[in-house]
Amino acid sequence: MSRDLALVTAGFSSYLDELAGRLQDAYLCRVRGLRPEEAVRLRGVHPRVQADDASAYAVEPEGPDRATLLVQRSTFEGGAGALLAFGLVSSVDVPDCFCDACDADSESLIEEAAEFLGVVTGGCVEFRRPHAMGRLPSWAAPVKQTWLEDGYRTGTSASAHANAEIRGEPFEKRWLPWVPRA
Repeated sequence: MSRDLALVTAGFSSYLDELAGRLQDAYLCRVRGLRPEEAVRLRGVHPRVQADDASAYAVEPEGPDRATLLVQRSTFEGGAGALLAFGLVSSVDVPDCFCDACDADSESLIEEAAEFLGVVTGGCVEFRRPHAMGRLPSWAAPVKQTWLEDGYRTGTSASAHANAEIRGEPFEKRWLPWVPRA
């Protein structure tokens, strides 16, 4: 690692410091500690990172059928990172890599986190469904089981990932937008 990650991600670290307060100022929501099942969920995404009160919290919007945001802060060689999750299966790791080739900086990390937060606060449809594999190259090994994909979609964007490790029942869940403060 040739970059000073603490310096490169200082702006993102400040963004994360202010995130809970900004959400409370903008929406009818409350910040609270993680419930045990939420901590388990975050550990399922990052088995080696301990979700605790010092580095993780939930932002719970008012009203039914609105997705709670889970935030797990982390550091890698001094660089600020966060795991953001909502709903039943959706999450994003910001950044997903700290290598020099990825060249992430605070501005790009804030943009990535803000895009994901826009999905959470703006409402979406979250899903798990069978994945249509498409045509595999002739050299590829045959697929012996149906893959599933997890993801979400909004009126303007969508994200999904599929692999053989995704398990569970298919579902589709509509999350309503968070209520803005007056």
